[in-house]
Amino acid sequence: VQPQREIRPFDITEYDIQKFDPKDREVQKKFAPYFKHRGIDLGTQHAFYRDFCLATRHCEDGHRDICLAFPMALPQNTDRIVGFEECGRARLDGQDSYKGMAEGSNTDEGLWIASPARTPLAEAKHIYWFGSAYDAMAFYQLHRAQNQELRKAVFISTGGDLTEKQMRGVLEQTIPARQHICFDTDAAGREFTDNLKKEIHRIVKSGIESTPERKAYLETIPAGGGIDGGNADLLPDTLRSCYGKYEAAWEEVMSMRSSGLCHPDDIKEQESLMNRQYRDFRNGLRDFLGLDEKDDTRFVREEPKAPCKDWNDELLAGIRQETSARENRPREEDTEQERKTGFHR
Repeated sequence: VQPQREIRPFDITEYDIQKFDPKDREVQKKFAPYFKHRGIDLGTQHAFYRDFCLATRHCEDGHRDICLAFPMALPQNTDRIVGFEECGRARLDGQDSYKGMAEGSNTDEGLWIASPARTPLAEAKHIYWFGSAYDAMAFYQLHRAQNQELRKAVFISTGGDLTEKQMRGVLEQTIPARQHICFDTDAAGREFTDNLKKEIHRIVKSGIESTPERKAYLETIPAGGGIDGGNADLLPDTLRSCYGKYEAAWEEVMSMRSSGLCHPDDIKEQESLMNRQYRDFRNGLRDFLGLDEKDDTRFVREEPKAPCKDWNDELLAGIRQETSARENRPREEDTEQERKTGFHR
C-alpha cells in the first residue's frame, strides 16, 4: 500500500498567474478557448475580468497544469485567496475538460465572490448564489440588458458544494441584502436551495427574543421554517386580520391562474394586491416579533427556463436558437429574386 501524499494548504505562490486584460486583444485570445464553448461573450468577460485568471502550476515531474481559475476567498476577508475553482484543465485521460478545486483549497469556507462594480460584500443589496462561476457569468449575460443594477450585485459560487461555514460566512455579512438562490434545478441544486433557505430562516429567528406574548407563536414555526410559518391564529387580532387579507388575495391568484379564463393583466393586478397584502402582514409581523427590517433577510428562488437545469444550459440553448434562426432566414438577395421572378427555388 502506497503511503498517502500529504496535501498542503493552498499556496497561490506555487502558480504562475495570467490576468485578463480588457485592453489587450492578444491576452484575451488566450482566454477564448475556456469561454467560447460556454457561450460567455467578451462583454461578460470584461465585467468579471478581475475575478478569473489563467493559472499554471509546475509539477515535480516537469509537467505544467494550465486551467481557467476563479479565486476563492473568505467572506470576512475577501483579499485573502484560499483556493481556486478550476475549469478547463485537461483530464488525465485526455477526455472532457475538468472542473474541480485546486489542491489544498479551503472548500469548507472559501467561495468565489465577485461584483462587476466592485461592490463590497457587506454593502451589497443583492447576493446571487450559484454552484459554479460559469453559471454566475451566464446568469449575468442573460439578464444584464434587462437589469442595469446587476453590475452592483455580488455573485457567489460555492464551487460545486455548499457548506454550513460558507452559508454562515456570507449571511453574517449580508443580512440586509436580498438573497437570490440560483442553484441548479437537479437534485443537488434543490438540496442546496433547501439548506440555504433553512439557514436564512435560522439566522433571522436567532435575532428574536421569545417573550411570553411571542412564545406560543414561535413554537409553532416548523423546524427550518420562516417567521411567517407559524399558526396565524396565535397572533394578535390586527395582525391576524392582515394575514387573512393576504391569504384571501393569494387564494384568488391561485384560482385565476388555474381557471384559464382570466386575462394576464388581471392576474398581474391581483398578484400586485397579494404582494401588497403580504408586505403589510410581514411589516406587522416584524413589529410583533421585535425584529428590525435590516435583520429580516429576504430571498427569492431564481430558476433557469425548463428544460435547462442550469444557467449555462439556458445561455447555450438561446445561442443555438438564435443561430438556427439566422441560418433559416431567407437571404435578402434570394427574397428579392423571388419577388421579381414570381417563383421560389
